[in-house]
Amino acid sequence: MAQIIKNISFIFILPLLIGFFARFLIRKTDKAFVLTICLIALAIVMWVVNLVVPSHGSELYGILAMMSSCLAVGSVIAEAATRFVRK
Repeated sequence: MAQIIKNISFIFILPLLIGFFARFLIRKTDKAFVLTICLIALAIVMWVVNLVVPSHGSELYGILAMMSSCLAVGSVIAEAATRFVRK
């Protein structure tokens, strides 16, 4: 059970928090949205790589695609939170 919790935290929760805090730390700059755009582009590229590269029996590309998606989602959540607080 401890291994499952550790896997979930490293694959989903940690990238989500990293994306959130990275976007939150640069929220004062004029071009902070560029980080969100780059992370979304990274997630799209990783999903394309996951679907195109034939990796029979390997979960590596799928895990990396999920991690990059969580990075992007964390960044989008931070952007939405900063816009909500400003209003």
